[in-house]
Amino acid sequence: MNGSYSEILIGDNSIQEGVKSLQIKAAIEYLNELDLDYQKINKDSDLIIFNLSKKNTKLIEPLICMRCRVSFGLYKFIVRLYNEKKEFYEVNLFDMLSLILLDDGSPSLHIIQNDETKESNPVNWDNLKKVNESGDNFNYYFLEIIYNWNPVLSNLSTFINDRSKGNEDLKKYLKSKGCLLIRDWALLGDSTPTRVRNAWIRCGEKLSLKYVESLHDSYLKKYKECRPKYIKKFGKNKKWEPDIEFLVSLSPPQENNDNLILIAEAIRKYLSGVYQARDLKDHEKNSLEPVSENNVNFPDEFDNLNLILESIKEFSLEIINEIIGPEKSRWAKYPDRKKAWKLFSMGYSQRFIAEECNHKQSWVSKLIPEKSIKAKITQKTAKHLSQINEFHILREDPLVLENFITELENFLGTPEQEGDIPLLRKMAAQVIL
Repeated sequence: MNGSYSEILIGDNSIQEGVKSLQIKAAIEYLNELDLDYQKINKDSDLIIFNLSKKNTKLIEPLICMRCRVSFGLYKFIVRLYNEKKEFYEVNLFDMLSLILLDDGSPSLHIIQNDETKESNPVNWDNLKKVNESGDNFNYYFLEIIYNWNPVLSNLSTFINDRSKGNEDLKKYLKSKGCLLIRDWALLGDSTPTRVRNAWIRCGEKLSLKYVESLHDSYLKKYKECRPKYIKKFGKNKKWEPDIEFLVSLSPPQENNDNLILIAEAIRKYLSGVYQARDLKDHEKNSLEPVSENNVNFPDEFDNLNLILESIKEFSLEIINEIIGPEKSRWAKYPDRKKAWKLFSMGYSQRFIAEECNHKQSWVSKLIPEKSIKAKITQKTAKHLSQINEFHILREDPLVLENFITELENFLGTPEQEGDIPLLRKMAAQVIL
């Protein structure tokens, strides 16, 4: 679905597609009156329609066009998020769409959250401005996105993606499935220099490593200064994001969010294990910092590293046994399957294993679902440790929990020293014997 400015998407889990589209007559007529033929969404059109909404403050039509546009951005975000999470969590695409795509294109809506009068108002810029200036919250998420978008700082698609990661209903739903969302700004603020360095070397593009390290170091210092003040002033419910004053104070100074988002995307790719990192040059390999017991970024509250290591090893053996146990009965008939696991336990790449076993790489990834194995181990380890008083913060702070799980995954999949074998593969070797 490419989308348009006169068609709106509504979540509907009663139909097979999970979403239905409506042509909005008022939007079509408005675009025709202005002789604007926007069949496809693009950045220039976004800006024109947005400015028309702000300029014609009493008109509902330009905002309806924006609402159509935002519905397609939200749809794409949810589909992408679902595809990322479905392998590890029991998420339902239709449920997720129905949480986000709530706009039916009505010209008047109950705009103010927790307004006991339940009064409907025309959805125009004047009324959105009144809600914001009164300090009230928008009753609809899509209106919050439209009103708070700043085209100087980011394009609309990027802004929709970032804001949607903070949607409380979506976060609550995903949390019920054991999955946590974190916005780019919190991810950058909670990432160590080692993580950023390795992420950029493996997955970054366009900017130099030196530039990225300097920018992230500056961001960390400023973020730790300003975020607590922001929370004290506005409370936790209002999401912080960098404004132009914050951006120009960074070193190097930034005109918009683009470079920070590039770094956040590289971190997400690096942590996900899904992204196929580019081949490294010799000087880049030497720049990578190994992740070991001493530099894994476990929260400062966790002094008992031995208990963490014991737990992750215990659950590694348990999960790998569950997978390899039934597999062993097939090894006599299919020796290539045993060979593949053996090579995996010795630290070889999927590409090498595929070549040695005369199979495609997809055969190896299906036989040895490394990402899924890591996710199961880390989830079980974190759940076990969260029941221990010493690790109570894992039950109380979702952000700490998500960072903890991420570091467990790093620890499982990254060798402690150059040339060593990652812990996950060492555990697999014990099960294979």
